[in-house]
Amino acid sequence: AAVEAATAGEAGKGFAVVAQEVRNLAARSADAANEIKTIVESARDKANDGKNISDKMIVGYESLNESFNKTITLIEDVSSASKEQMTGIEQINDAVTTLDRVTQENANEANSVANIAGDVSSMAVALVNDANSKKFNGKDNSLQSKNNSLNATNKISNVKSVNKPTNITPISSDNSNDDWASF
Repeated sequence: AAVEAATAGEAGKGFAVVAQEVRNLAARSADAANEIKTIVESARDKANDGKNISDKMIVGYESLNESFNKTITLIEDVSSASKEQMTGIEQINDAVTTLDRVTQENANEANSVANIAGDVSSMAVALVNDANSKKFNGKDNSLQSKNNSLNATNKISNVKSVNKPTNITPISSDNSNDDWASF
């Protein structure tokens, strides 16, 4: 267009101005196309980087999810073990309470037996004294029996009363104190 305008002379001056503006417009379009190309390439690179980051995040979330599942399993195991321990502690408390009750009953029975033995001893002494105060044939032969009886009576009268054991306080299963040293 510029060549044709130059050939046309004075009549082509207006056409030359238009040709120059078309040339300027074409240069600016080429520059804009290059900028667009650069921006598109940069956007493509950033999209690829974003995709790579997303892939890494997916792998990280899968690992995190697996860790959560393991943690949940461990918490469930600890909860189950705690329930079993609570049951065991309750059984131990019941056994200690039963043992304390049986021990106190045995102590009461031992005291009763000691009282009965004391009563029997008193009766035996009274019988021996009564027999000694009487006169009868063969009394001399029974003196040996009397000495044996007195020895037995003395042994029985030396039996002391059995003391009750100190009450055993069982561990409360609803104790919220986590201090195992007190256990």
